[in-house]
Amino acid sequence: MNKFLIVPATAILFFGCGPSQPRDIAMLEKAKRAEARGKFAEAQELYLQAAGMGSAEAYKCLGDAVFLQKYNKLLPQNASDYLHGYDSYVDAAEKALSEADTFYEKAQFAGFPVEGLESSRKNLDLAKAKLGETRKKVAAAKEEARRKEEERKREEERKAELKRLEEERKKEAARQAELRRQEEERRKAEEARRQAEEAARRESADYCIDNGLLLTDKAFREVVQAVNYSSNTGNKLYDAEKDKEEHARFAGKRLVIKGRVSKVESTFFTDEVKIIISCSGGTISARFDGMSKYDASNIRVGSSIHMSGYVSNRPVLSSIAMDRCVIEE
Repeated sequence: MNKFLIVPATAILFFGCGPSQPRDIAMLEKAKRAEARGKFAEAQELYLQAAGMGSAEAYKCLGDAVFLQKYNKLLPQNASDYLHGYDSYVDAAEKALSEADTFYEKAQFAGFPVEGLESSRKNLDLAKAKLGETRKKVAAAKEEARRKEEERKREEERKAELKRLEEERKKEAARQAELRRQEEERRKAEEARRQAEEAARRESADYCIDNGLLLTDKAFREVVQAVNYSSNTGNKLYDAEKDKEEHARFAGKRLVIKGRVSKVESTFFTDEVKIIISCSGGTISARFDGMSKYDASNIRVGSSIHMSGYVSNRPVLSSIAMDRCVIEE
């Protein structure tokens, strides 16, 4: 048997060490060399293998690797915008620090000296404190944004309410204006109706007679219609009563008339002055009881005459008869 043990090269590559180096330590050293060359994914895999072989330091190295390669390389999208620039950063940073913390705990549990973890844990605690402050600032930014959004919504609601109230005020003002317009139209219509009624009343025979006024054309026609009224319903009793009622309306009433002289003559039996007067499309047979024939001889046919007298029921060919007539000054 040879004096020296010959170890195959493949065995050295597999274990990463010579016959005198423990496998976990060899794997740990290999991982450190990979990390030194910047092969962080390979180093992490080797650290995990070393840790699985019982290396407490491998856990510590894994924690440091996570801290340096994951946490330290994390950057917010916008470092000055706590509302939008840190959305994914804080969660990823917290996950990385938690992962590093887990590895440090496993290292301590596996027997790694506490004092050897002091520096790493100090950095971890500082990072956690810094992340906590960042989280507070993010929370404060979100709270401020929430408050501003609520204020904005309240302001929009206030403006919407003011707009609604203004629209209601305008509608009410328009409604009131329309009511006033309608009321004004009603008032004007009522005033027009009243004035028309008053005008009609003033033109009526009753009004002219009651107030001793010159008969209007309408009033004269009203008198003529009543004096000559003849009901013809076929009911002789009703017709007689209706005729009597209408004929009595103006019988004996004093009328003031203006017309034009059509004829001057004297009565057949009493030899009194009688003048036929044209008025408002009708004629009047007017007896001037106290007028002398001399005075009557001065009245010219076609001349205007202003006279008054009393409605008579004597039969005449004219529209109406009037007695006790006198010339009005």
